[in-house]
Amino acid sequence: MRTMKPTCSRSLRLCLLFGLLLFPPHCNSLLTVYAPAEGAGTYESSIYQFYGPRAATVQGLGFFVDGPSLCKVKDDVRGRIVFSDRREADCDLGEIYKRLSAAGALAFVHIVFYNPPGLMSHAHFTHDTNKYRRHPMTMADVSKSALGDETIEAWRESKALFAVRIAPKHSTTYAESHTSALWIITMQIVCPCCAFWVAYLAGREVYRLARLMGGSGVRSDNGPYVEATRRRSNLSVSLAICIIEAVCCFLIGLILALGHYGPYVLPLPYYLPFVTLLSGPSFFTTMLLALFSR
Repeated sequence: MRTMKPTCSRSLRLCLLFGLLLFPPHCNSLLTVYAPAEGAGTYESSIYQFYGPRAATVQGLGFFVDGPSLCKVKDDVRGRIVFSDRREADCDLGEIYKRLSAAGALAFVHIVFYNPPGLMSHAHFTHDTNKYRRHPMTMADVSKSALGDETIEAWRESKALFAVRIAPKHSTTYAESHTSALWIITMQIVCPCCAFWVAYLAGREVYRLARLMGGSGVRSDNGPYVEATRRRSNLSVSLAICIIEAVCCFLIGLILALGHYGPYVLPLPYYLPFVTLLSGPSFFTTMLLALFSR
């Protein structure tokens, strides 16, 4: 009896890793914190493509805001450059931009965990990607590892103002990679086609197994019929594996075709359940297969 091995998710994750290795990062500097502030220096950063001006120079006084306070904006952000790591924030990045922009902030600098910054530069939170492009507030990100934990904690505790300048040339490492022909062919055509093919094979196997389970008997290798109930449990395990893999691989192919990991076609919340490409169900089907093969 044939069974489908749950290799779809793992193969696609290897394909993703290969794609990321094709684009080595380069360094640009655009965010400067002036002395005598803690963490004075120049840092590589990136601009969000769909939020505010992308080539403007912003200069002013900045300060750090805790995550929960970002969703309850006060008047003290007017004319300021707001820094935050969004820790424990109750609203998403799109809502934070909307509220800070309405409150008159000059810019929002998102402190992110990845390095180099810009991995989410194509992220948007509305179906209309032009909705916030003409807003005057700039939104950038800078790597937490570049600033350092000590600097961030010092800003968090002191709430002191410090001079900041945000100016081109902006880092476009990921923006250029995610719109390149090689990335689109690999991540939005080849990988989805592989996923859809595995989903088709799994679906065809589901149909075959369902027909066997619906019959009165199953033919063995030596010819005579045996009662279907004697092998129904084995067929049930195979059917469960194939159903899960068919659904997961179809969804993985669909979300990759729609620009998962960038450039995003849909608002970012649609992609969040697929950050790990449904690796959880693949562990479950692997366990089922291991138990079934004993």
